[in-house]
Amino acid sequence: MVSAVSQLLIALLLVCMGCGPITAASKISDARAELVKAEKLEAPKYAPFEYQGAFLYLEKAREEEGYSYYQDAVELASKAFTLASDAQRQAQIRKAEIAEEARKAKEEAELD
Repeated sequence: MVSAVSQLLIALLLVCMGCGPITAASKISDARAELVKAEKLEAPKYAPFEYQGAFLYLEKAREEEGYSYYQDAVELASKAFTLASDAQRQAQIRKAEIAEEARKAKEEAELD
């Protein structure tokens, strides 16, 4: 007969085994959403390095999830999320810089 403690440990082990796929899928989904936001801010044009890095990390995270390497998938998805956030920030900064340059050029043209 299996003791109550043994049954509890087995149940806990079974519950924990399900955490890897759920966590990986959640992190990958979060990273994808962040990448979509970056795309809407035109990050491929204004922050290509960060955007491409996020895209590639996300693809690798999906691949690792497919091979059931969930911890690797979580780490890669986290890097993708961070780079996608950086891409958003860089795109906003670069767009603001370009707008400021255009404004200054227009002012200079009006003075001439």
